[in-house]
Amino acid sequence: AVLTLNNMFEQFSASGINFLVTRYISLIALPVYTTLRTATNMAVQVTNLIMNPLQPELIRYHSQNAGEKISSVSKAFWIIGGSIVNITLLGIAPFMAGLYAIWTNHKLQFDPVLFFLLCLSVAVANFGKTWTAYLNGINDLKAITMMSVSRFFVIFTIIYFGNGPYGMASVGWGILVSEIISSLILPFFLVKGKLREINSPFDNQAALLAV
Repeated sequence: AVLTLNNMFEQFSASGINFLVTRYISLIALPVYTTLRTATNMAVQVTNLIMNPLQPELIRYHSQNAGEKISSVSKAFWIIGGSIVNITLLGIAPFMAGLYAIWTNHKLQFDPVLFFLLCLSVAVANFGKTWTAYLNGINDLKAITMMSVSRFFVIFTIIYFGNGPYGMASVGWGILVSEIISSLILPFFLVKGKLREINSPFDNQAALLAV
């Protein structure tokens, strides 16, 4: 039942935004959001190829109470995955308006504010990817539920109350703030607690440097 509930919240957080955009902003705005979301998520797909093989290792290190190795995986991913995502996004940023016009055949208007907010949300989610993969891998249902529910409510609340004064920017802010809470702040404290349980220190200095 808990897993089903989590899947419902995650599904809404992923595709329910489309409903919120069409319901509270406009039907015309939906293609702008979906195309920009697709463009920014391309970098994430590359890092998923790196992270997916590492998740079984995180589970194995957890079963061995090898907290220092879990921290090492995070550090390595911050260097490799962080570089791939952040450098890619920074590299395409100056050319995105032109590329977007070509991609959409000049039929959709590029929204720079939404684009950069989505870029930041991708960077934040990517930063916390090892933490969220670790919590999902060890099947910590309490942690997974907290992350799923917080993501859902933050996105819904910001878009619902912010669409009037901020329009499409409210979508970007909703996604960004939800990732800060559900992929960064919550996993930070949850993983820190898990490492404390297996008597392993959390490397705050490395995390701060990676930020």
